[in-house]
Amino acid sequence: MAQLIDEVAAAWRALSGESLDVGWKSIRISTRSPSLLFMAARYFPGNLEALLVGFENATLLPSHKLPACSGFSVTCVENQNSEKPRLWLALCRQQTANSELFATLVADVITAVQGETSGKGVKQLSAFFDRLFAWQEFMRKGATPLSSEAEVGLVGELCFLETLLSEGIDSLNATLAWVGPLDAPQDFVLGTGAIEIKSTIAQVGFLAKFGSLEQLDDTVLSPLYVAGQRLALSELGLSLPEWIEKLKLKFDGDQFGIELFSQRVLAAGYLPAHLDHYRRRFMKKEMTLAKVDANFPRLVPGTVPQGIRKASYEVDLTHTEQSDLTMTDVLKNLGVS
Repeated sequence: MAQLIDEVAAAWRALSGESLDVGWKSIRISTRSPSLLFMAARYFPGNLEALLVGFENATLLPSHKLPACSGFSVTCVENQNSEKPRLWLALCRQQTANSELFATLVADVITAVQGETSGKGVKQLSAFFDRLFAWQEFMRKGATPLSSEAEVGLVGELCFLETLLSEGIDSLNATLAWVGPLDAPQDFVLGTGAIEIKSTIAQVGFLAKFGSLEQLDDTVLSPLYVAGQRLALSELGLSLPEWIEKLKLKFDGDQFGIELFSQRVLAAGYLPAHLDHYRRRFMKKEMTLAKVDANFPRLVPGTVPQGIRKASYEVDLTHTEQSDLTMTDVLKNLGVS
């Protein structure tokens, strides 16, 4: 992707400068798909970087919500003198956004859209939106490398995803169930219920942080479980980037599944450009499972005093473990095995 970033950045440099004209100036970017047109562009006045994408046989439906955040915006623009009628969308950098990060975003979006090999404009448009919504979530979380705590949390979720695969859940459905990166209350929604993942590298005790009253509320999804994933720091383990690559191999070349997984990882706050930031290596040590019921210590909307709307708290999972509860039992109770 570095070569693509360089091509896009070079085109933007060539287009930069003062102009008395109002409108788009663009340079076509090479593409593997004949049904797609990509153009590095700038709009004058303003001179901000943009990517113009022309989709064949695609229509912007009323249900389509255009992504936008502090880093970028998307607008529909008029036909850019192409030989065929196309839907043209402009992905534009916001004034305060970092130029280098925006170049990375653009290259990533081009790669993702070209990965939709069906050649159908409507599916390529869907891939465009899916990738940008993942970036939107990434930008919302700060667009910076994950904190040490968040890194442990993401590794723990990847370990649990691997556990689902080992239990016979196919890779695509397991990834679809992974909704934590999309800011859902629980990390995995499976069958009728959900599973919240908590991870630690502490070798004694297990303090799990819960950030809302909804996280352990089983009145919406039931049954609800908490999986405590204990990790160990070890040179024999895998770094966060290596865990991600290991999980990608589980898709056996399924490009749609790999793209969905990549979107989830991005939404969780991981960007390959930050690879050198993640040097710690993690091994799975053990996982304990607990059902959230009347005996589980928790704060939920129905039990806190009237007037309390938000709360965050810690639970010592060593006092909630149910050693006889297995992953097979949990999946059976959720109705997915």
